[in-house]
Amino acid sequence: MSTLSARQPFRPWPTTLRSRLFLIFLTGLVIANGLSFGVLFFERYVMVEAMLLTNLDKDVTTAIALLDRLPASERPDWVSQLDRRTYRYVLGPGLPGIP
Repeated sequence: MSTLSARQPFRPWPTTLRSRLFLIFLTGLVIANGLSFGVLFFERYVMVEAMLLTNLDKDVTTAIALLDRLPASERPDWVSQLDRRTYRYVLGPGLPGIP
């Protein structure tokens, strides 16, 4: 004797109030943590970029001030000492500026 059981339709939303509240709170916590991580990541990225550019700006201005005050014959010796891992200075004729 076989009985055909009636299949219940698929319900993605929980049936009890307790499970519905749990699902709502869990979703809210996941969204809040995701937004918090996104804001923190963006803030850190902006601060690191600003700090990098500030240090680069200070280093370049110090190097240029030092090279400007040296006699032309001593500048090639100092350029090698001012080299960094990510950039280096090159002595050349330069570009004409706008008065």
